[in-house]
Amino acid sequence: MVFAAAPQGVALTCDDYCKSYGLPKPSDPKGPDNEPQFLKDPPPNRTCICNPLTTSKFTDVVDRILNIIFFVAIAVAPVMIIVAGFKFLTGGGDPKNVTAARQMLIWTAVGFGIILLSKGIVFILRGVIGF
Repeated sequence: MVFAAAPQGVALTCDDYCKSYGLPKPSDPKGPDNEPQFLKDPPPNRTCICNPLTTSKFTDVVDRILNIIFFVAIAVAPVMIIVAGFKFLTGGGDPKNVTAARQMLIWTAVGFGIILLSKGIVFILRGVIGF
């Protein structure tokens, strides 16, 4: 099987095309909207669909999902603590409102603790298993 040389800036395979994402073109390092572009054009007469996850390992996918959940929890937990404190202050001594505020505070702490532990457990398991 003989491959002809591709013209400059054109990928021979979809793999080459997908691997070129984010690499700057010599003439135009960024596109008009300042977003990364593909270094090479797709192969002629082919449609290339690139992996949007940019990873092929399951552990990396799980790690990325946990990171998203972790950063959302870091943003939401202080808001929930403030809301629980506001409920404590505006409860007016009503046992029902104070109990609801206390439950909100407790479950916010429990949820945030679980999120923190999940990051630690993944780190420990990766060390033990060897990933």
